[in-house]
Amino acid sequence: MAINNNIDLIYCISKGLSVQNFDKLPKFDKHTYKRLKRLSELVQYGSSFTVERQYLCDHLQVTPYNLINTLSFLVKKQLIEYETNKTNPDIPFGKIKVTICPSYVWSYHMTKTREQACSEWYLLRDLAETSKTDITLSPAYQDLVRDMS
Repeated sequence: MAINNNIDLIYCISKGLSVQNFDKLPKFDKHTYKRLKRLSELVQYGSSFTVERQYLCDHLQVTPYNLINTLSFLVKKQLIEYETNKTNPDIPFGKIKVTICPSYVWSYHMTKTREQACSEWYLLRDLAETSKTDITLSPAYQDLVRDMS
């Protein structure tokens, strides 16, 4: 099962576009890149994974106390969502389910394509707000990717 991971490409394009960035483009900074890259290593199905909280803490090299703060940073940028037993009773106690924006990472999924997952991801969010934080929605990024194809 191959994982289609675009995080490195998105980060490289973001660095290239940052020269032109006069607060007109969303930023995909190194801190965000490193956190998202570490999370993408755990993707199991679609763009999500479920693991023990302690394992995720070890993988991200954070304390259990700082785990939610670390994830909340990425949630505010609308790059991930996470669920625990408190928010979803179907998730076993002590585990956490993380879903990454499918534009950044995607693995095999039986019932939907990556394009369908991306459409759902952005449909469930305020696209105007998301476009302020997600570089993959900026016209400059989309033009560069189109030119590379």
